[in-house]
Amino acid sequence: MSIHYSTAVWPATDTGFDWDIPLLVLGGETPADIARIPLPTSLHRVGNEIMPYTHATMRDDIGPIPVSDVWIDAVETGYDNRAKVVIALDPTPRGDTTRTALVEEGVSGEKMPTWLQPLLAGAVRAATRDIPVSVGADHYDILAIKIDPTALTDLPGWANQMIGS
Repeated sequence: MSIHYSTAVWPATDTGFDWDIPLLVLGGETPADIARIPLPTSLHRVGNEIMPYTHATMRDDIGPIPVSDVWIDAVETGYDNRAKVVIALDPTPRGDTTRTALVEEGVSGEKMPTWLQPLLAGAVRAATRDIPVSVGADHYDILAIKIDPTALTDLPGWANQMIGS
């Protein structure tokens, strides 16, 4: 199975909004991989790592995922303690550059996966959902995690928006 991720901050200057948008993008290299991508309903942050959860189930099959201080700032100051999760519905090549990024800066420019810009431009089919980001002492602190028990866990029900479908 080849599910991969990228985290990024979509700057307000590119979106037309007054705030930056913190992104967690999940993709797969084949249609079979894409079908196995779990649909997170919340993220829980400990330091510079986020762990995806589907309801109360930890998704350690794709996490923990490193995030930059810039990503954390976008979550906390502009996006109301939420992040936009994007599921690429078309195959995307592995582009996991987040692990080697400095936590102060994150990944930007030419280090970003080549498919991320076409995805943000709507050229790659995708499903998106804004989900809560909680903060705690560890990834097992179930009482600190902002679980949304009403969130659907199948497509298209999970998505706030379907792009290019």
